[in-house]
Amino acid sequence: RADFVRLAVEESKGEQDAIFYSRTAQLLARLYDDGVEISRIGSLDGLPVGLGPQGEVTVALEWDYAAWTEGVVNFAEHLRKYATSNKPNAKTRDLPRLLIALSGDASPRFQQEVRDRGAALRLRLDAPVLK
Repeated sequence: RADFVRLAVEESKGEQDAIFYSRTAQLLARLYDDGVEISRIGSLDGLPVGLGPQGEVTVALEWDYAAWTEGVVNFAEHLRKYATSNKPNAKTRDLPRLLIALSGDASPRFQQEVRDRGAALRLRLDAPVLK
């Protein structure tokens, strides 16, 4: 929790940022409650990502709808590089496990492109209210 709070404090510039970090925390909490192992929080250019004990990377995004665009392609490549760099055992050639979770839905192409890249995808994720 301390890593997440530190990241939110360092990166938040106003109310919109505070809402973003609050919703991201809620989505990550929901994933954790559903059994996704998150042992610490990392940062990808200010974006909080959950890191699992075996190098798993979890990204939770509050997106109403995700379409496969050039910007998403660039983000996906950046995310893949980040996930690869966070593997505890860099000698193995296995791709890191990557989970992308969205609060909304995604286009069929988005879903297929994510699967083709070996990542898991969760859609329409309801976030719990944090206590």
